Amino acid sequence: MSKFENRESQTLNYKILDVKSVERDESGEIILMKVEVIRNDTPNEGKEGTPLNAESLTAIIKDMIDAEIDNMMDYVFIGNEKLCKDLIKISLPEKTIVDFELPQVGKLKTVFQWSVPVNSGIEIENSIAKIKRKNEEQTVTLTLFACNGEDTATKEFIVIVPGVNIPEDVETVEKFVSIFPDGSSGGVSTIYTTVQDNSVFVVENEYSDYFSVTPVRQGNQVCITIHAGACPIEGGTGEVTCRVRVDDATNGVTNKLINITIEFTDSVEGED
Repeated sequence: MSKFENRESQTLNYKILDVKSVERDESGEIILMKVEVIRNDTPNEGKEGTPLNAESLTAIIKDMIDAEIDNMMDYVFIGNEKLCKDLIKISLPEKTIVDFELPQVGKLKTVFQWSVPVNSGIEIENSIAKIKRKNEEQTVTLTLFACNGEDTATKEFIVIVPGVNIPEDVETVEKFVSIFPDGSSGGVSTIYTTVQDNSVFVVENEYSDYFSVTPVRQGNQVCITIHAGACPIEGGTGEVTCRVRVDDATNGVTNKLINITIEFTDSVEGED
């Protein structure tokens, strides 16, 4: 591998590439990455982080090559070239609190099947890895079974799911709605509240068999729709509570709690 050489320059060129979104194909290969270039031309600022001089850049590239070689060595003894190529392209996040898609078919027609241990911090639903955070950090092993023609292979991926982190001074919002669960519009109620950028929503609802709570981001707000099919309270009227937790998608820290009190009434007139 050719080595990089330092270039002397008197021009400030402190740039940061902020990744906004990444699109992958079915095999997990990146096909589009949108970034924002943040430039700082102020002297003596923006210098934190790993200096990209020739020595460090050469070391970074070498580590990347070594990692790719290690990855390829996992498949040296696979005779099916198509199976091997599809497996090499699969990449999962090392650490995340955000649901992510699991590839089902490779570019070369390799079929993938995924599994995870029960109550492990990740559940697989319709090819989506759904994050289920607990109080403590969890290390989850996802097992991939791959098949191409008559050839098969398995590979394990490790994903870390951070534990729930709710600061003592977290912002808390109280919401109240009235619902008449008769199958009409009286059984639906919607609430709004502002949220920070880069937020993910976690619904905590022990009455999910009776009503759903669906948060959807709309600009700088979250729209929470409550749809009740039945009342969970004996007698048909009364109040229950649920909660929507708003977490920062980058560090996993909760920045807002939305406590919702739901009043079940016996008539539409009781609705606010």
